[in-house]
Amino acid sequence: MKKNFLLALLFGSISALAVEIKPDWQIVLTDQADASVRYSGKVLSEQLGKSFGKAPQVIAEKNYDGKAPAIFLGWSSNKKNLQAPSDRKWSNEEWNIREAAPQLVQIAGSRIRGVFYGTLEFLERFAGYRAYAVDLEHIEKKKSVVLPEKLDLTGKPYFPYRNSSFGVYSNNPFWVHNRCYLLPQADFGWYTITGLPGSVHTFYFYSKDFDRDEYFSLGENGVRQKAVGPHGPGQICMSNPGARQAVLKKLLAVIAEERAEIDKTRPGTGYPEIYSLSVNDTPAYCHCSGCKALYKKYGAISGAQLEFLNVIAEELVKVYPDVYVLGEAYEHFAEPPKNIKAHNNVIIRIAQLGKEFSMVGTRDCLLPLTHPANKLPFEQIQNWLPVAKKLAVWEYGKIYVEALSLPHTTVRAHASNLKYFAKNGVISAYLEAEFTEGNHIAMINFLDLEHFVNMRLQIDPAQDVELLIADFMHKYYGPAAKYMSQLLTYLEKRMAEDPQGISGASFKKRKYLDKALVMTADELLNAAEKAVQNHPVYLARVRQERLPFDSLILNKSDLKVLKEQGGVFDRTMVAKRWKSAADAAVMKYCFEKYYRPGLTRSALLKNNQTRYTDYLNPVKLPDFLRDVPISFDCTARDFTTQGARFNITADPDAAGGIAASYNKTHQQPFEIGLYDNKSRKTIARKVFSMPAQDEKYHWCKLSNVLLTPTLRMWGHYSWALTPVFLHRFYDPRNPMQRYDIYISYKLEGPAYVKNSKKANACYIDRIILTPANDMVKVPQNSAQSIEPPDFLRHKLSIADYTVANFKPQHKLCKVVSDKDAVTGKAVCYDGKNHGNPFELGVYDNKIRKTLQRLTISDPPQDEKYHWYKLGNIKLGPKVIMWGHSRWYLRPIMLKEVYDLQSPHPVCDIYVSSKLQGPAYVKNSTKPNACFIDRIIVTPADPSVKVK
Repeated sequence: MKKNFLLALLFGSISALAVEIKPDWQIVLTDQADASVRYSGKVLSEQLGKSFGKAPQVIAEKNYDGKAPAIFLGWSSNKKNLQAPSDRKWSNEEWNIREAAPQLVQIAGSRIRGVFYGTLEFLERFAGYRAYAVDLEHIEKKKSVVLPEKLDLTGKPYFPYRNSSFGVYSNNPFWVHNRCYLLPQADFGWYTITGLPGSVHTFYFYSKDFDRDEYFSLGENGVRQKAVGPHGPGQICMSNPGARQAVLKKLLAVIAEERAEIDKTRPGTGYPEIYSLSVNDTPAYCHCSGCKALYKKYGAISGAQLEFLNVIAEELVKVYPDVYVLGEAYEHFAEPPKNIKAHNNVIIRIAQLGKEFSMVGTRDCLLPLTHPANKLPFEQIQNWLPVAKKLAVWEYGKIYVEALSLPHTTVRAHASNLKYFAKNGVISAYLEAEFTEGNHIAMINFLDLEHFVNMRLQIDPAQDVELLIADFMHKYYGPAAKYMSQLLTYLEKRMAEDPQGISGASFKKRKYLDKALVMTADELLNAAEKAVQNHPVYLARVRQERLPFDSLILNKSDLKVLKEQGGVFDRTMVAKRWKSAADAAVMKYCFEKYYRPGLTRSALLKNNQTRYTDYLNPVKLPDFLRDVPISFDCTARDFTTQGARFNITADPDAAGGIAASYNKTHQQPFEIGLYDNKSRKTIARKVFSMPAQDEKYHWCKLSNVLLTPTLRMWGHYSWALTPVFLHRFYDPRNPMQRYDIYISYKLEGPAYVKNSKKANACYIDRIILTPANDMVKVPQNSAQSIEPPDFLRHKLSIADYTVANFKPQHKLCKVVSDKDAVTGKAVCYDGKNHGNPFELGVYDNKIRKTLQRLTISDPPQDEKYHWYKLGNIKLGPKVIMWGHSRWYLRPIMLKEVYDLQSPHPVCDIYVSSKLQGPAYVKNSTKPNACFIDRIIVTPADPSVKVK
């Protein structure tokens, strides 16, 4: 802990009376005062005015007579005893509060926020000021402020770089007066710690102008992956010397340009100290031989990244010795390397995703690092300590795939973690814990307390957490503090019970979310409400803590606490209470001015109303599942919106009146499937080449599925409809349980329904899991689904065309009925030109070049459909596929695949074709004809052989 940091939380006794500040004192601003010092004077005057009942006068130094008692803000250029010591160098954010002379107190320090933080320190330490929450600032009522004898205090926030966010970015005093910033402004001394282009996922910025393909990461399929945004799909090839030099060159240019702009527009406010070279937000990493060699050399994927950062830092410090480069220990880069140390100017930021992200998540973010469920991630952090002298942490304070408010709290868990980080050299601490998920309220319990404690410990982690909590409870809940403290302790106790943790399973499988939790919480909240029934402000704060419990009651039917389930709570009453608290949260946290324009009050309130209607009228089970045990039942209110490409839209036909919908591109058949991220295999896939024509919801069944921790479900060929993460339902206590998965979907528009007047769209409104049972059948409808051929059963498909999606490009390419075809129909050429061997090929009209031609000189003699492969095709906007030597069979253009799947431009094309008649089959009595009934496009993979 820093020896010069002197900060007390509570306001203890003062040994000797030296200075007594009263309302008649003046607040003097230096003649050189910047916006930050002027703001400090405004805050000091306003808060002392609230305390005294009369605000001290704020004047400029030139108007100060030198005689009146005064608090002087800043260093004077005129008065020698108020000037900065010539032999003293002040670090950023360092403040000093001292008795400069009788009846004269000076608050000064670093030009970078020294006066501002000294002012806040003065108010907190001596006047009893605190910003407790977005809706509570408090200062004690006093006749005067008494300071100790020979006052001379110096300090600064312990973590140089810090932040705490719950999704609405504002300059509310709750953040800025707790030394935490989200919006840089002159009033607050700016806060430009991280330079352009931003603090996270910057590889896209540095790679978007690369002029060589080999600078991009190589995918497992052998294709270079160019990032099209901060979410990838690719990274930088960090072993490539040219890529390293290109990034260094751009970084040097960015720093020079940004410093020149600061010198021009706001000189003296400080330059950014950190530049982020942060991997894109995607699980991808490079598979080239150079990177693989570094992974092997350093024993981890992160080794390549650290060598990359070290090389850049070594050159960077020759020009800018005061600049750090920051890299991420994130996703596949989270495991620390061996046999390499970070350069002194390299910061590694550890961001351990929660277990809800099954592919890369390791952490139970709701529990302390010392909990048994966090044994492996805790060891991972410990193993980073000897690798990098400068570490940052990015902590998460919620479960990110649940668009529900549920009973969780992380107050003491994150306090414990932060104290550990402080003892082990971490220099940057950030907590991300939004109160929303997408545009849905998804609050944890004691959200305000969580961020208050977190920000106070970022200033000084030596503080007593229990005193912080007690102080907050007393100020925030008033007479209800006793019961709210008991609720916090009880909830934390219950959360810690399961050694396997919380976030790795669906909330419907979490043991502590039981009837006892609900009933005990209700008892404590009833007592709390009674204690503050005549205090509307306290009462509203207590009722906010009901929100997660009421959400649990309404969403977890096996609790059996509603009257209709044999319990005691009335559904309508609980739903109304939930709606009231949810709307109040929107109004509380969504300020008039905030940073994220998409997160609007209106959108949240609209979704509150939709969910409220759904709670009042819960959806019923379909008849064919009425007598079947239900393991999980998810409607759109439960769907995952994290990173979603679909929309949650109102639909009167949908279960609960809302559905996940996708309405952008519809050139291909609709698909539903399952894919395991770990084994990289498609577990099941249905292609609806001939969908039902009624534009209504229908059920699809995926049978006998063994859930895994890395299983995902998709809808639409692009996988844009991924409304639930199926691994959330995986139960490690019962890993061999097999399920049937029922998906309710609807297709509308001319892409799916002939002559439809509606816009093209596909919907999923409900997903139900039951124990596997072959006897249960979904209701029949006219939709036809087809399975992939066996040799592609476990491969990713980009597109799967059948006749329903063919667009014949030649007048002799005709659609005909054919009982052998996969859907009963195919395209056919049955003209007279059958003397030459049958051919399949791909041609690029743009470059006027045949990309591949396959001549079938010895065709099969069974007159049945067979698969043929055209491999390693680089698609373009004018690529066509043909069959027959004269190109009579041209069933479809391939430009849709190129336009929509640009991350996979190199593909394999599989064609199902049948040849009949004596021109192809010896002694055949059938008329000469050639057919194509199906075309499948996949990422290029030379290992796949057709059967």
